[in-house]
Amino acid sequence: MSKVIALDTETTGIGNGHRVIEVAAVEFDPETGHLISSFQAYVNPQRDVPAEATKVHGIKTEDLVEKPLFSEIAFEFLKYIEGANLKIHNAPFDVGFLNFELKVAGLGPLESVVAGIEDTCATSRRVFCHGRHSLDALCARYGVDTSARTVHGALVDCKLLAQVYPKLAADAKKLQTTLSKELADIPLGGDVSDTLEEAVKQYLELKRVQSTIEAEAKRYQEKIRSLVGDSEKEGDFYKITFQSRTTTDWKMVQKDHLRGVDLSAYQTQSLAMYIKSK
Repeated sequence: MSKVIALDTETTGIGNGHRVIEVAAVEFDPETGHLISSFQAYVNPQRDVPAEATKVHGIKTEDLVEKPLFSEIAFEFLKYIEGANLKIHNAPFDVGFLNFELKVAGLGPLESVVAGIEDTCATSRRVFCHGRHSLDALCARYGVDTSARTVHGALVDCKLLAQVYPKLAADAKKLQTTLSKELADIPLGGDVSDTLEEAVKQYLELKRVQSTIEAEAKRYQEKIRSLVGDSEKEGDFYKITFQSRTTTDWKMVQKDHLRGVDLSAYQTQSLAMYIKSK
């Protein structure tokens, strides 16, 4: 079984030109949240740390002058997380920054080293359709004490996520079981009742699970997007794209493919998918 690791970073800011200044990872038991080991490194970003960022994590430019470059700690970091299932809150942010640093260091992306990456913020959105989904919000929801944290820090946030994760994972599993049962009980494709009261009940049953289904669909789309990546395959696969807000007639796509129609028209939309050309 792959080890489970909570991962977090702190940076000089958000957007292009900003760099990682702290990276931390904590191995933990996903059933209990028990901490097993940890990794932490402060790195010199080779630029200043804006005052606005310092207010968030408490790290100043002068604190990092004598710290190593990311490239100098990269191998130790990768060795620690190798083969792990990563749990990251708002994963696109941290993964994006880390992949940039790894690229600068002449190394491959994070995804090539680990067994998998779960965005716990996305999991929270799937489990709880309403409310806030920040790590602070999840700590409050699950009664995790945050009083010892005065500023955001990668290591302390990893430890908090490790405590939150078992409860979040349990709720996600419970939701999956409940959703499967609810869907099984809904007469999809069946007759709509001729009585107003029953028809309304049927409608409300569908609406009750709609938001969860939409969240699940988004999760699948994100997974497909990550599998597709930036690769351009020819021969075995045709690249098709569609907008999440637009219904794509897949039967028509398949017919067009079989008829030899140029499928580039579908590429005007946003999410990339591949249909096996068989």
